[in-house]
Amino acid sequence: MTDWLVLTATLPTSPSGLRVRVWRALKATGAGTLREGVYILPATAASAQALRDLEKTVLDAGAEAHLLELRARNDAQEQIFRGLFDRAEQYVELMQSVKEARKNIGKSTQAQLHKTLRGLEQQLLQIQTSDFFPGKEYQAAGDAVAALRRKIELHLSPDEPAPRQAAIEPRRVADFQGRTWATRKRPWVDRLATAWLVQRFIDKKPTFVWLADARK
Repeated sequence: MTDWLVLTATLPTSPSGLRVRVWRALKATGAGTLREGVYILPATAASAQALRDLEKTVLDAGAEAHLLELRARNDAQEQIFRGLFDRAEQYVELMQSVKEARKNIGKSTQAQLHKTLRGLEQQLLQIQTSDFFPGKEYQAAGDAVAALRRKIELHLSPDEPAPRQAAIEPRRVADFQGRTWATRKRPWVDRLATAWLVQRFIDKKPTFVWLADARK
């Protein structure tokens, strides 16, 4: 069972400043709404302290607030509470935006691509931060945005290397003797260091080729 924080707050209708401030603070915590004036949040959420602070904010303003700590009385109620934090619809919207962004890569400028990517990464972060019970959508959305970033990078800099996660297959040094090793022209220190490493530790008699276009 989850430990829950439940905040009840009775706010005056006017002036409206306190209501707006409380509403914004609640939204930032990712709290769910059980009913008007009753809000719930997992006690383990990173924003739990903000909900505790909000009780003091309301009390200091002269309004009424109570912060309760409790557990659901049974599994059915637990599922109702958790259902308030279902982010599936938000993930669907994000994945659709990622899909549209992939379609428009070839039609967009570099500035537009960077702006789109930043926006989607921020959107992903906002959803994941408030996804207190992550499921498969959490990882799928993260993978989709990461794949979009990689696709944009390849579009903007097709000849730039990029890291990836994969098992490293062992190779025999003996199979790489007398080979031709290629990199781009105008090498910087990283490519010069790589050539040195190849000759020092792998191929004793290498041939190096400096390519004007690494795609050819």
